[in-house]
Amino acid sequence: MRYHLAAVAALTAAVALSACGATVSTAPECDPENCVVIPPGEAITLATLLDSASDNGADSLATVELAIDYTDGAFDTIAGQVLGHNVDVVAVDDDCTRAGGRAAAEKLAAQPDIVAVIGTTCSESAFQAAVDVFNANKILMISPTNTSSALTSTVVDGNFYFRTAFNDLLQAAIVADFVTQQLAVTTAATVATPDAYSTPLAEGFASMVAANGATVVASPQTDGTEDSISTVVAALAAAQPGAVFLPLTDEVSARVVAKMKADSRLASTPIIVSEFAQTPAFLSALGPLSDGVYGSNVDPSTLSNDDFYSNAFVPAYHEFVQERQPLGSTQATFDAVNLALAAIRHVAVPTPDGGLIVNRQELREFMIRVSGYPGLTGPLECTPSGDCVRTARMAIYEAPQWPIVTPEAKPVYAATLNLEKVLGRG
Repeated sequence: MRYHLAAVAALTAAVALSACGATVSTAPECDPENCVVIPPGEAITLATLLDSASDNGADSLATVELAIDYTDGAFDTIAGQVLGHNVDVVAVDDDCTRAGGRAAAEKLAAQPDIVAVIGTTCSESAFQAAVDVFNANKILMISPTNTSSALTSTVVDGNFYFRTAFNDLLQAAIVADFVTQQLAVTTAATVATPDAYSTPLAEGFASMVAANGATVVASPQTDGTEDSISTVVAALAAAQPGAVFLPLTDEVSARVVAKMKADSRLASTPIIVSEFAQTPAFLSALGPLSDGVYGSNVDPSTLSNDDFYSNAFVPAYHEFVQERQPLGSTQATFDAVNLALAAIRHVAVPTPDGGLIVNRQELREFMIRVSGYPGLTGPLECTPSGDCVRTARMAIYEAPQWPIVTPEAKPVYAATLNLEKVLGRG
């Protein structure tokens, strides 16, 4: 199989070592503040910091379990081992808020046996929250769903944060291109909430639209209350944009869309929601009102010809998560867990009694050296600022033909985008 974990780990280690001339430490001694000591017979402990109440968070939790199951190279409900040790998972909720993310991260950081963390679900619970806590404690954090450009806009000294999710600058670019080239409108609007995910994505879209020669005529913000949403919809109706981009949660997006559809001045205005709203919950909340709503996300159709994904991963996912198709976050979560385990395999030093010593700094250095990792999301190459997805095929789908409910759905617009090139726009 293309993604057999032993082969992936070996490939990644070889690429990293050949590129940087790094060597693996053979000394078992290490400062307790910089290392995790795993006694003989004890499990390697990962943690998840995810929003279990959301579709994306619940999906990531399920996929973490699938990835642990696959440590023996098979989806057989019998977890294998990593370097002769079981892998345990401690799960806490990120609450999708900055305060919740920080509090949960502090709880995990107080546990010295946590080797790495998969999360957060929400950019808001990571930005100036969980990321700061884990950086201060030198704990590797890999997020499968944080997409905010604010999280990786600068290189932070001692950064232990990485993500297998795409950078929202790629999403901003595909939506801006779709609006100006496919829909051929000259004006657009955004609706955002004041948080680390929504506002930067709306601003990125506005910048890309301007670079494409169009104008953003309205950028109202909402706090998610009914009065606020009514005010926002009234502002949109007054501005009469050619299209509206909603980088909001699925729940808030659904309520904004419902009010727009009920307003005769906006009923036919094209609406694009972000990947955060491309969920079963959004479609269920709106029913037929969701028809015609566009959704932006990575293009999963590129996996249709992948033997491992189609014939091994998806059947195992359906057996474990029976009620839905894999979300856009599914592949990124599988990659996040496997990257964490590959890093552990590469840097862990065995002790004479059968234990392991894992140097936290070497985990970070491994991530920075990752290049050409064959992830489900595509080849991964991590920057010091944390972006591991440098190129992605992004797509726009029209509801109800969304991949989460129609696996064979075809995008109405798609393009392969490179992060460095997108950064150079405008």
